[in-house]
Amino acid sequence: MERDVAVFGYRDSEQSAQYGCHDIKSTMMNAIELIDVQRVGLQNAASLAIHELLKNELIGFWIHLDADVLDDSIMSAVDYRLPGGITFSELSNLLELIILSKKAVGMSITIFNPTLDKDGSMTRNFVSSIVEGLS
Repeated sequence: MERDVAVFGYRDSEQSAQYGCHDIKSTMMNAIELIDVQRVGLQNAASLAIHELLKNELIGFWIHLDADVLDDSIMSAVDYRLPGGITFSELSNLLELIILSKKAVGMSITIFNPTLDKDGSMTRNFVSSIVEGLS
């Protein structure tokens, strides 16, 4: 159900509108744009999103992580590049908060394109931030 979905940290609403995509905010999904995350703070925004999910009495939820949520200056090894985004440290903090809910049952990682990371540094930082957040 739509109300069982939280979309967190997206930053392409203007571009999506230009392409005629359906406005995610007109759905029952809990959609929190990156600008709103930055305005209220990552921890507050994440806590709110988790709270909204848990009030639906879910027995568990899946984490879907698009690598392009990271700031383009530190993660350019993606096929859909946009300016802005979160830091590796913020990703770790976000994952830690999600795991503390004890309702996450699994995770998929998409959008990452390792062929665009010639020296492997983005891959190492990305993996480290995920491991730190899940530990």
